[in-house]
Amino acid sequence: MPDLAASLRAFTAASDRPVRIVFADDASSDATPILLSGLDTRLFAHVRCPLPSGQHRAVLRGMAHALRMPDIAMVATMDADMDPPPDQLALLIPLIGHADLVVGYRMGRRRSVTRLAVSLVLRMCCNLLRPSPIRDHGSMFRLYAHETAARCVHLSELGPCLPGLGLLSARNPVEVPVCGGGSCRASRYSPGRIGRVGLDMLTLCARVRLRSTPLLAQQDRR
Repeated sequence: MPDLAASLRAFTAASDRPVRIVFADDASSDATPILLSGLDTRLFAHVRCPLPSGQHRAVLRGMAHALRMPDIAMVATMDADMDPPPDQLALLIPLIGHADLVVGYRMGRRRSVTRLAVSLVLRMCCNLLRPSPIRDHGSMFRLYAHETAARCVHLSELGPCLPGLGLLSARNPVEVPVCGGGSCRASRYSPGRIGRVGLDMLTLCARVRLRSTPLLAQQDRR
């Protein structure tokens, strides 16, 4: 966390536009809340899930908090492991306007068999929902236009699967290569969690087909 905060400060100092940072804490039981409470509130904010909710629900909570801040033009999401590092956002920002969702495809990333399995499940399910140019659906390194982020949070009532919500919300998603950290840590995805990701995605697909047409039409009118 201290390394991440320092890296985000450096990115903010080099940026030519104002930046606010929101940490989404998924009910951590370590020293994370203490570290977050000591950060400069002029730059950093944090939200905490009262109970463990899963990464996607926590990130959606953070996005909703960011959207309530004044003068927000775009919302970026990323993992806390700095893989890719925050400075790679500079590759995504110029594309907002031409695109309304930019996903960072992590180059040079060594993937374990488990990670490859998760990626394959997500890609298959996302293609069922909507064909798109995105390959790295598992990448949390994303930049949303404000309207797209707002649609994503609103549609989260259909389910907490961010890759699917992003495809539903974006009118012109694109993917660009970014430099990953090359980490090959033990995967956070157990077989049970892989199944949960796939189930969340399939549930979202089913709900979109069965119940969400009026909801999506309402969003399009807005």
